[in-house]
Amino acid sequence: MRSGLAIAALFFIGFLGWAALFPLDAASHASGTLEPAERNRVIEHREGGTLTRLLVAEGDRVEKGQPLLVLSDPGESSAAEALVVQHLQQLARKARLEAELSGAHEIPIPASGQTMPAHERSRLAEMIAAEARALEARQFTLARQNATHLGRARQARADEQAATSRRLSAIEQVRLIDEQIEALQPLAVKGYVSRSRMRELERARAALQGEIGQFAANEARARSEALAAALEAAQAASAFRERASEELREAEGRLEELAPRLSGARAMLALRTLTAPSTGIVLDLAPAAPGEVIAPGEPIMRIVAQDTGWLCRLHISALDADDLEPGMAASLRFPGIAGRATPELSGTLRVISADALTDPRSTTPYFAGEVTISARQAARFRAEGGDLSRLHAGIPVEARFVLRRRSALDYAFEPLFAGFRHAFSED
Repeated sequence: MRSGLAIAALFFIGFLGWAALFPLDAASHASGTLEPAERNRVIEHREGGTLTRLLVAEGDRVEKGQPLLVLSDPGESSAAEALVVQHLQQLARKARLEAELSGAHEIPIPASGQTMPAHERSRLAEMIAAEARALEARQFTLARQNATHLGRARQARADEQAATSRRLSAIEQVRLIDEQIEALQPLAVKGYVSRSRMRELERARAALQGEIGQFAANEARARSEALAAALEAAQAASAFRERASEELREAEGRLEELAPRLSGARAMLALRTLTAPSTGIVLDLAPAAPGEVIAPGEPIMRIVAQDTGWLCRLHISALDADDLEPGMAASLRFPGIAGRATPELSGTLRVISADALTDPRSTTPYFAGEVTISARQAARFRAEGGDLSRLHAGIPVEARFVLRRRSALDYAFEPLFAGFRHAFSED
């Protein structure tokens, strides 16, 4: 008997401890639907125009500010396109001339090309490829001319060295003949050497003296030819650089001339270039092709906002509305997503209607509330392993607002305490 009472007492004490510690918060619940934080944006143009270029397709994801389409009249578009082509041509030409002056063998993409639209950047790359071929051809021509001049200079220096060697050889022969004549002269006086022999040596000496003069002239002529060839090579390189410098100044002047005209043309096109008002998905794209006329105010497409956070539109019971206020935290669940992948997110009550509304179908009064899920909260949930890919606009959502913290024990005794508050009072 005593053991039974002890067990019952221990069980009762344990239950009280559990009830005192187990949280059972007082909360309010509401239901509603999920929507993007930014509403779907309808793309239209108040003045309309001719569709020049359609840059997106149905279902494409676009970033905020990304061009969607261009409206203009054909003359305006053609003039602007011609200016763009001229500008790109001069940019490519300027890049090639700068490479020529620096001696580079490749043409880098100009820094201004990095900020161009993709289609202009692609066309600029094609033009630079063509200019690179021209650069290669011009550098090959210059190198061939330089090789010709240097070859002539080398040949002239070789001729000069040969003439020098032959001149020195002739001088040496003259020296030897002079020594021979000097040795034979006393013998010739005494009649031991014939006079014809002495004249033969003198004729040989005179012939060598003439050859020495000829060799010296050949040596000077070869030296002059070598200098002339080197000078022509330097002049060709200088002319190449001067021509490139002159063409570069011309290209820069042309770019300066085109800049204001191109800016004005782009400004005119920008007025008719429709861009994405927010990041999202292209839907309901009108079946229009380039060349067709878009009427003023005619819807062209919708942009379903993405990555801007979510908004929960709630129907709050009139009995719970007085317990809620903007800024309260909410726990959100999505019963339309089955399985364990159902995410639970936290949100913030942004606004609650100042007066009750009536549901036209059920005639039940309710208060409208909006709970926001910021992009940062969604990113944090994704970083923790949550799967947001199953969230879509229009799915049902259940919101839970914690009104006050309490334990299971408080919950059990709350009706009793409420009865005590109304007891011992009389109307």
